Amino acid sequence: MSISEKAKEFDLSGEHRREINNALELLKQFRKKYPFKDVPTSIDLLTADDLFKKGKEYFFRWIEFKLRSLGHLLVGSTLAYQNACNQLEDFKDLLRIAVDGEKSLAEKVDAPWERISGMGGDKHIAKKIISCYDDNVLPIFKTEDLEYFFNLFVGRLKLPSNYEVMSLGEKYQFLNQALIKVKESFAETKAWNNAYFMRFLYEIYPPPRQPPPPGKPTPQPLNKLGLLFEPQTHEEMMFLFSKMHEKIGFPYITQIQTAYPDVLALDNNRIVKRIEIETFASQFNHDPKDCDFIVCWENDLETVPEDWPEIIQLKDYL
Repeated sequence: MSISEKAKEFDLSGEHRREINNALELLKQFRKKYPFKDVPTSIDLLTADDLFKKGKEYFFRWIEFKLRSLGHLLVGSTLAYQNACNQLEDFKDLLRIAVDGEKSLAEKVDAPWERISGMGGDKHIAKKIISCYDDNVLPIFKTEDLEYFFNLFVGRLKLPSNYEVMSLGEKYQFLNQALIKVKESFAETKAWNNAYFMRFLYEIYPPPRQPPPPGKPTPQPLNKLGLLFEPQTHEEMMFLFSKMHEKIGFPYITQIQTAYPDVLALDNNRIVKRIEIETFASQFNHDPKDCDFIVCWENDLETVPEDWPEIIQLKDYL
């Protein structure tokens, strides 16, 4: 079936449309509460508590949770948010770029978000922030998903010859523009807003996912920190944690034990934190009240229960 045919049959109950429309109403509230694009000087008044403070309606809570329907953001840990609070002036500078109407989408994504640990890599958090202030952005944050949809509807051979040497932001801008053209080329989807089109793509043409199979996955070469392959066992994860604990925000280990949780460590504020070590986040099967952090090699969960500890994915730090 063509996109036109699938679009005609999509969401006949109106459930997705209602969810997106409700989210767009929330987006209006968000922009009123954080009017950084319309009133750039309001960025100057931003405090660390405005960004992230449990128990409050903080900025990153809106970005990750309250506006989830306008682009799913799987962060798995609040460490990046805490780092943004600790580097408040750096984050304000990045925020000014993100809402600047004179900047291109590529320039916004290519801004030095990596200065704040946890916001580099594929820059999912940055892309979500940008999309919340720009209605012309397709809210898909994984580059590999954008490439999948592009290959499906346009064709890999239509990639520009210099695609592989493009910056992350240039790729994001190119793929965004190409897929929005796809949306606008069909009468059935032309009038759709970008968030609704994003939902259509993920529901009707879901990208293939390859979660770790049950049992022991095939190890991939790691060659870092003295471990030849990616960790496959709890013992190897403990080894990696012992090598990386300072880098991920725990400068001092006070206790390692066989009982749950595996580790007691001091964070950067010298507060004792309880840490459970897992190879994959999905292996966590303990009482979440007795733990502050799950440190894993990979967060393989699509959604994280709200009462779970914060998750730190070690592969992000290599």
